[in-house]
Amino acid sequence: MKKWWMVAVAAALGAAPAAAQDGTSVSVGYAFAQYLEEGGGNAPLGVYLSIASPGKVAFDLDLAWHRDSADVFDDVEGAMTLNTFTAGVGPRFGFGDGSVHPFLHVLGGLRYDRVEGESNTAWGGMAGL
Repeated sequence: MKKWWMVAVAAALGAAPAAAQDGTSVSVGYAFAQYLEEGGGNAPLGVYLSIASPGKVAFDLDLAWHRDSADVFDDVEGAMTLNTFTAGVGPRFGFGDGSVHPFLHVLGGLRYDRVEGESNTAWGGMAGL
């Protein structure tokens, strides 16, 4: 039940952009992770922070945290909790001059998973429009 208050806060914030005209853009919001590995599943609870420098071609930094709990074995009481942290940096290419500012970003970075005292770090990349 503890995680529901975080979901409520993230939903209330929405993807709340806070930016000055032509200034640094910052957004915070709810994040859902779908793991692409075979049998990877998903993490339904998460938050993200995205910061981009001003300009049509900008520097972009994305940070995120995801959490998932699941009963792994039927004969063991309790659940295991997976915490995933991601960080990505790279160029952001903006286009359009209206009130909507679409962009394409290409990021490289890392993913850090921690579950029950064990951890794993992996490098990767992503792109989005």
